[in-house]
Amino acid sequence: MNGERMKEDKFKIHVNVGGFRLPLDISRDEEAIYRDAEKTVNALLARYQQRHDQRSAEEIFMLTAYQLAVALQRQARHTSADPVERKLRQLSEEVDRLLSE
Repeated sequence: MNGERMKEDKFKIHVNVGGFRLPLDISRDEEAIYRDAEKTVNALLARYQQRHDQRSAEEIFMLTAYQLAVALQRQARHTSADPVERKLRQLSEEVDRLLSE
């Protein structure tokens, strides 16, 4: 039954990335994420193609993938570091307050 439900929650979409049609089986609730990703990648590809029209398609794809990986790393570090820094600041303030009493 669980396997059947998982199949029901999935469906096939087709995205076009850099002229390549990709069939994907995804969760229905994630369709917007995949569609937005398609738009983001295609926008970056177009930008790199305009700026570096002398480069091969493979180089353009590599530049795009690298740019997305850098953005992902920035987001991961920003997202994960902020709560820790906040908590450390709070703990430091608490220690300072306790020591001054």
